[in-house]
Amino acid sequence: LLPLTAVAKSDWRRVRPGGPDDVTAIAIHYMGKEYFFPAEGATEQDEINQARMIHIYHLGIGYGGIGYNGLAFESGRSYYTADYNRWGAAVKGRNDSTLSFAGMFGGHVIPPRGIQDGLADLIGDADETYLADSERPVKGHRDFTRTSCPGDLWQQWVPGLRAAALQEGDMAMTPEQQAQLQRLILAEKDFRVVEKQVWEAIQSLQKRVDSLRDAARSQGPSEARMRAIAQEEDRKLKVTK
Repeated sequence: LLPLTAVAKSDWRRVRPGGPDDVTAIAIHYMGKEYFFPAEGATEQDEINQARMIHIYHLGIGYGGIGYNGLAFESGRSYYTADYNRWGAAVKGRNDSTLSFAGMFGGHVIPPRGIQDGLADLIGDADETYLADSERPVKGHRDFTRTSCPGDLWQQWVPGLRAAALQEGDMAMTPEQQAQLQRLILAEKDFRVVEKQVWEAIQSLQKRVDSLRDAARSQGPSEARMRAIAQEEDRKLKVTK
């Protein structure tokens, strides 16, 4: 998650008196068709500028600031845009008890994979850093009130976001697992160092043996070897007689 410093953790909204215990669900939104979406290949700065435009727009219609806790873009990047511990401005009558994440798309479509992945990342971040569990249901905005958000096809993709967030969490390593992996890496590194040293010693010894052999060959056959050859030749002669 990339911090949106111009928007995040501002004090324009009421603090949740019960903290994370007040949150009963996570609401998923789309942006509708009235927003300009960043073009394909948009940079992080392009996306942050888009988030700031939404913030300014929400201020203009009387909200205390951007109404969503996070935004997800087609690039797969997601942005934390407002404090989890303050009321949002996205679900009428339920802002005190919901966290709201919006995908940057509009219309009655299934959003691109990057947006779905980004929303799952936001859900996982809220679970880990604020809610401390994965128990809150993830619902479409229209589950709470009459609205077209997040599109007519929402039932084909919103229910899968919770499972995707859990999968991301399962793939993340605990500090203990990270420490164990580091130990394994160091152990493998040490083994490779020893292995290299042994291999170099073997290579050196092999070179020494080869050198001795070459020297022996250059000096010609030894006296014992000459006697053995003579005896073998005598034996052959006796056999042929």
